[in-house]
Amino acid sequence: MKKQLAVFFATAVITGSAVLAYAFDGPPPKDGGPNPQMMARVLDLTTDQQTQIQALLQAERDQDAALLQQARDLRQQIRTAEHADTFDAAAVRALATTLSQVEIELTVSRATVFAKVNALLTPAQRALAQKLEPPQGPPPAQPPL
Repeated sequence: MKKQLAVFFATAVITGSAVLAYAFDGPPPKDGGPNPQMMARVLDLTTDQQTQIQALLQAERDQDAALLQQARDLRQQIRTAEHADTFDAAAVRALATTLSQVEIELTVSRATVFAKVNALLTPAQRALAQKLEPPQGPPPAQPPL
């Protein structure tokens, strides 16, 4: 249950962050998503909104850089422990616990930025941004063959 809840929140935050990241005027995302300039036009963001959103997103990137590096380091330590000659479950558990705390901090940071960006949008822009978000939840069931 905890894992499902964590996956749900991570997916929601990533989706929300991606939509908001596209809403500012900047380089196209590497994942092939929508063009940021196009999203700024679709949401009809003012120049002031775009500037404020850029500043919020840059501040988050700067703030979270150390946490992201810590998460990468912890994942590498876990991989190293998995391939050790003698497996130490307690050590992996301790690393995983620390990693989960770092991921919690990153999730809270992204949610905070999402809320701050959302507060910059007009009610009409928020409604449009919600329509542009991919649907949440499991994919629809496929009919049997």
